[in-house]
Amino acid sequence: MRLIKETSKSESQLAQKMAELVVYRAWRSGEEILNVYEHFFTVEEAVKSIDIFTENMKKQEEEYLKKRGSKKKM
Repeated sequence: MRLIKETSKSESQLAQKMAELVVYRAWRSGEEILNVYEHFFTVEEAVKSIDIFTENMKKQEEEYLKKRGSKKKM
């Protein structure tokens, strides 16, 4: 969907490509599904998700290194 938005040169072309996507994917409730995807895949949401994921990975890595370090001392 992002590619379609970035490459469309007009609102009518965007609408046409989105309609083609609905047909290609055989979505019965196309507009509803497009709205769901639009909601979940905005740039802001993607960045937010990546930030949360990165922070969680840092915490897990720190915990792992602490556990690993304490096992080596035994």
